[in-house]
Amino acid sequence: MRDASLVTKLNLSLLAFFLVLGVATSAILVYGSKRAQDGASTRSREALEDLGSLALSAVVGGTAEQGGILFSNAETTGSRAAIYLETVGVRGSSTPAPDVRWTLYPSNGIRYVDDPDRVSDVMLLDGVDPADPAVQDEVAYLAPLDDLFPALMAGLSPANAAFDPAAISFIGVHGSGRYYPARGVYREVPPGMTLSKAAPQFEAVGPEADPDRRTIWSEPYEDNAGQGLVVTAETPVYEGDTFRGVIQVDLLIQNLMDQIDTIKPTPGSFAFYVAADGDLMKGAAYDRVTQAAAADPDFSAILDAMGSADQIDGVEVRKVRFDDAEYFVAFASMPSLGGSFAVASPVSEITASAEAITAGIEGESNRTLQIMLGAMGSLFVVGLAGASYLNRRVLLRPISELVSGARAIGGGALDTAIPVRAHDELGTLAEAFNQMTTNLNETEGRYKRIFDSSADGLIISRLDGVVVDANAAACEMHGYSHEEFIAIAAPAHIHPRYQQQRDAWVEAMRQGLPSSLRAVAIRRDGSTFDVDVRTVPLQYRGELHLLSVLRDVSVEVRAEQVLEVRVEERTRDLQLLLEVSQNVASVLEVRDLAGRVLDRLGSVFAHDGAGMLVIEADEVRVLQTRDAQGLGDPELVDSRFRLPLVGPAGEAITTRRTVVVADVLADPELAAQQAGVPGRAAAGRSWLAAPLIVQDRVLGVLTIWSAEPDMYGPDDAELATAVANQAAIALENARLFAEASTVAALEERQRLARELHDSVSQALYGIALGAQTARQLVESEPTRAVDPIEYVASLAEAGLAEMRALIFELRPESLASEGIVSALEKQVAATRARYGVAVVADLPEEPDVPLRVKEALYRIAQEAMHNTIKHARASRIDIRLAASAERTQLEIRDDGSGFVADGDFPGHLGLRSMRERAEAVGGTLTIVSTPGTGTTVRADVPRQPVS
Repeated sequence: MRDASLVTKLNLSLLAFFLVLGVATSAILVYGSKRAQDGASTRSREALEDLGSLALSAVVGGTAEQGGILFSNAETTGSRAAIYLETVGVRGSSTPAPDVRWTLYPSNGIRYVDDPDRVSDVMLLDGVDPADPAVQDEVAYLAPLDDLFPALMAGLSPANAAFDPAAISFIGVHGSGRYYPARGVYREVPPGMTLSKAAPQFEAVGPEADPDRRTIWSEPYEDNAGQGLVVTAETPVYEGDTFRGVIQVDLLIQNLMDQIDTIKPTPGSFAFYVAADGDLMKGAAYDRVTQAAAADPDFSAILDAMGSADQIDGVEVRKVRFDDAEYFVAFASMPSLGGSFAVASPVSEITASAEAITAGIEGESNRTLQIMLGAMGSLFVVGLAGASYLNRRVLLRPISELVSGARAIGGGALDTAIPVRAHDELGTLAEAFNQMTTNLNETEGRYKRIFDSSADGLIISRLDGVVVDANAAACEMHGYSHEEFIAIAAPAHIHPRYQQQRDAWVEAMRQGLPSSLRAVAIRRDGSTFDVDVRTVPLQYRGELHLLSVLRDVSVEVRAEQVLEVRVEERTRDLQLLLEVSQNVASVLEVRDLAGRVLDRLGSVFAHDGAGMLVIEADEVRVLQTRDAQGLGDPELVDSRFRLPLVGPAGEAITTRRTVVVADVLADPELAAQQAGVPGRAAAGRSWLAAPLIVQDRVLGVLTIWSAEPDMYGPDDAELATAVANQAAIALENARLFAEASTVAALEERQRLARELHDSVSQALYGIALGAQTARQLVESEPTRAVDPIEYVASLAEAGLAEMRALIFELRPESLASEGIVSALEKQVAATRARYGVAVVADLPEEPDVPLRVKEALYRIAQEAMHNTIKHARASRIDIRLAASAERTQLEIRDDGSGFVADGDFPGHLGLRSMRERAEAVGGTLTIVSTPGTGTTVRADVPRQPVS
């Protein structure tokens, strides 16, 4: 009866619940449907307005961005032309400048090239001298633009031809220019356009005003060519660090306005443009915009905002009202150009489709409501029938027992069991539940045994760090008993500096991620030890915990620290060897070499003194010494001792190996010898002596000593040996250099003798023979004596030129008094006379540059002409010297056989020496040559040489 009463009450309760739920749900659906219809209609209209605003914003933003990209292309075009002129211009070619004939246009003083087949207009500003070498050089420099301008113009033309460029031009700093396309623009230049009048334009993009070499846009202006309002992208052009002029790309503002007038997102839309100075540009909507601004303050405010384009962030959209209608006005700045672009669209056209959407929403809402009410009635009947069926089954008691058992298991009571009251699904569930608890007990036991027997420390802790369990290994590591360990404050066993990292562990655990690191743990007695920790998330007693696996790695850490110290010492030794090698490699004076080696040894070895001794015949000379403060002993330097030496130094020389003496006083014989050592070295107790050996020859010995015993060991001996080997090589290099210098002087004398024999002696012999012939003819046939006399005069002139060149080679210091121009003229005259080669010199007045620069350039010219005569078989040599305020340039060009130039010049010592001379004064050397096309050697050095 009790079960039946419970089922009846449950059925009645469910019936009442479903009835109330059905009525309430139906009322809510009807009310909600109506509200949804009204809200959807309103929101659809608002959404259409938002979508229209976004679409308008996208149109304006896209058009502004497209215009910015197209204007940016003009910037890129100027930059490409500047790069082309710098890297591939005429200064990289051996082709001479073209012969240009100028015609004067009298109305404005402009000179131009009158060529009907010209690609571009070539002009000189009023007052520019076409004979000026700088102007001629600039005209030649700009010649490649005839090939470049058409390609740049074609690359600037996009699919939308409204943004085609109007023209591309170049104005040089010396007053020359080119304008493309050629249409006689020189006729439209206003009178008085001189170089001084164009100077402010150069200053605006020159090195001082524009050090970053950026492209600068001009304000809109009326074009001289009569094309209307234009803007110009002005890009500076440099050759190296020399400012050469400005590339200009002109774009028509009218093209932009024609493009803007075509933009109509809706039938009633219109577009307009405000320039950077705040002026409204004239277009199809000019009158309408002007009237709207006069009638509506909000619209006028939009025009004011557009006048400050640099303060517009992205695309702005505002709603205004004029002409008795609401409008959306979207505006944005035009990148690069500096102005602002806007589109206005009627709100009514944007939301015209809202009424149709509202009607559709109402119809669909009513149909949906009918379907939902029918479905709810069906579900009510089915639910009530299902509830009646289930309630007829005995559910409450078995379910309650299962719930209680599950709660007990969740609380950790794994021995919980529930009675099996029937052989149905609930009975089967009860049996499975009891079997699960039995399995859990067995698994718990196995895991507990594994947990306790693990050699690694295992700790289970809550997320706040409180330890809830730990195995024996973890307790032993930390010096606690199990009861003490789980009672300590959280987390007292972790070093404080790792607490913040532990917070990161916890956050990783919440995301189910494992974590591992090396940390420092604290024992009960306060001592610390290094551990590797790996932590994983763990469900323990129904809650999220952390399982940490700890391994004591103190021994490994100590070993790593020892290894790091050893690596640091080895690195120090290698650094010493590297520094000694770098220092001695460039030193050819032996005393300076010894000082540098001893200084570097003193920075590494603890010592009271050091010295380097060299063997000379049957004696040993003290080359250099150092004490603990890095000072030498002048009285001991250059002292000499007869071989064989006694003591550690003598033993090192005799045995050819490094000698280490731990304590001199331990050997009475050695102590007696040491007492006789001159200077402070007599106080040395620890000694280290390394022989200086090259190719099985002992050159000397390197010694280090200390007043303290046991200062040096095997590692020190190894390092000192390596340093001694480096020093020995440097000593040998110094000796070989001295020998090479002697040989070079002898070869130079022999060369001068050959030159005198081959040139001056031959000239003197010819003079004598010609004079004798002339004397005979004067007596017999005086009229025929003129030819031999002129022959004698020419030989005398050639011999004089030859002697001057040879004297100059012997006395190059005359560069300081006579100058490089005079020196080059002598060299040119000697080359003509000696070899019969046509030498054409283009030399300016004496340049005001330091003597170092003059010497380097003269030697480069001398070597280049010598190479031409010796190897190139040339018939003509051109030499040109040019100087500016910043740089000096020397160019030697021949029409000889040429060769394959290699950057490193393997086997060509002359070519390498020319490059080294140019680099020594901070300049560069360029060699351009291919077989059959001659050779060009070009040196470019700064006016002030680099130290």
